[in-house]
Amino acid sequence: DTMLAGGSSSGSITLWSVTDRTVIWEIKKPGTVTECISFSYDGKLLALGGAKNGSINILDTETGKEVFTITGHSGAVLSLIFFRKEKKLASAGKDGTIRLWDLNNKVKEISVFNSPVCSISLSSDEKYLACGTEDKMVNIWDIATGQKVYSLAGHSEPVLSVSFSRDGKMLASAGQDKKIILWDTLRGREIFKVEAFPYPVESLCFSPDGMT
Repeated sequence: DTMLAGGSSSGSITLWSVTDRTVIWEIKKPGTVTECISFSYDGKLLALGGAKNGSINILDTETGKEVFTITGHSGAVLSLIFFRKEKKLASAGKDGTIRLWDLNNKVKEISVFNSPVCSISLSSDEKYLACGTEDKMVNIWDIATGQKVYSLAGHSEPVLSVSFSRDGKMLASAGQDKKIILWDTLRGREIFKVEAFPYPVESLCFSPDGMT
């Protein structure tokens, strides 16, 4: 929790030290938009997505140098998340696919959708993966089997962000429709809905204690 990374539409990627509020490194990738960033849990790797060709760049956080590039998506990657327990990375993109990768560039594809996947979230036990899509759905997948557990309808516009609670019993989703919905992941049903926002909700997350 001592580093913060950010990317921009101008093609720059910057890594900061949160402790002393200084720039550790900055690199330029002209013409490349960074749509998503994810740290590995040991803090040694940084994954970047957003390139039009669908590639994912893996950088060394110490040097800022590229370790390797993952290819497979045919459109820009919009969401990335590292696994904590295994050396895996999940990615989702405009090509309508969610893919699981290991560090040897082997791919396991969970599913193919008819619309771009906007956001993904991994349960803390790493058994389930949730996604929000442009076709207004929230889907929960069993990672081991690749089977869909629930397909949840409630949003009227694209779902821009999803987030599991720490215990995995709840999932929050936010959308272009200015709504936040809290779901019961054990029963696959809505708990409550908040519609008080004057603008689309592009990102959300649970606090560590799951209370907010």
